[in-house]
Amino acid sequence: MRRALTACSFALATLATLSPAPAQAPDPADDAPMEISPDEDAPPRVRWRVLGVTDGDTLRVEIPDLPLGLDHLRWSVRVNGVDTPEKGWRAQCDAEAERGEAATTLSTELVFEAGDVVELTDIKWGKYAGRVVADVWIGDELLSSRLIEAGLARPYDGGARGSWCEVEALPEAF
Repeated sequence: MRRALTACSFALATLATLSPAPAQAPDPADDAPMEISPDEDAPPRVRWRVLGVTDGDTLRVEIPDLPLGLDHLRWSVRVNGVDTPEKGWRAQCDAEAERGEAATTLSTELVFEAGDVVELTDIKWGKYAGRVVADVWIGDELLSSRLIEAGLARPYDGGARGSWCEVEALPEAF
């Protein structure tokens, strides 16, 4: 157990110290993190490959350039600023489960239609180990904005979350 905690602590410290490579034109085949800020005032964007979508507001990613032995670790990225409904057994009612599946489907479609690489800004540690919270960009749009526009997420600041069981029915597009 102690060895696992040491490896995890080292991984977290390594992740925190990763710095993007010099700015260059984005290449979807390149898994290395890089700055691709459109202008000097924009925050740097880091590119990470998406392995899957856990739910509407959580992605599983592979982080390149971790030291040998840590390169097998996969990380969860929670989409900053939104709450999406739970799905499956975590949902508190059928309506929440249905809306949670729709949010997951939309996030999956948006991520993988644009390739399997997302750009992240404002990366910070989440409240759970092995998870970061970040603004997730798909092209020039925030994933959070697309989810809210579709009625499948609502703004979230980290406080108490409201129930999804008393929300109107899903939009007809879903």
